[in-house]
Amino acid sequence: MAEHALTVSKDAALTTLSETGWAWWRSKLLAEPDWIAGVLLGIASTLVVFLVVIPRQEYAKMMRNPQEAFLARQSEPLTPEQAFRIQRARVSLRAGRVDQALIELETILKARPDLAEARWLYASTLDRLGDSARAAKHYALYLNHAERLHSSITARIQTAKQRLGVLQESP
Repeated sequence: MAEHALTVSKDAALTTLSETGWAWWRSKLLAEPDWIAGVLLGIASTLVVFLVVIPRQEYAKMMRNPQEAFLARQSEPLTPEQAFRIQRARVSLRAGRVDQALIELETILKARPDLAEARWLYASTLDRLGDSARAAKHYALYLNHAERLHSSITARIQTAKQRLGVLQESP
């Protein structure tokens, strides 16, 4: 019997405690509504920044242009393994180990087909070996890549010149 009374009183205490907690929150919400306005204002200003302001910025527009996205990919740094393989390919070419250099360059080009330096080394090595068909294919890939890179850089140069002129003219 005493055990049952203890259980009932414990349940009643927890119920009273939870009702008291909700009552406290309700009283705070009704008594001090200023903080709610602050939270809502913070959420609204965050949404405005992310949905209106940032998309209108020049740096956000940059990646929408395919040429700029291409240029951004070109500025990705080489991984240590890729840099090591390019260096090892150069050393192998200087030492006359052409087969080893070609393997290194093929490995790099599988990982980064847009890497101009590796593409150039591979095409020129094939050309020196007399494999003109494969060399022509890789020279064409290199030229395509280099022309896209050149046009992206040229567009940036023109924009920089225009912006510099505008900035120097403004007081």
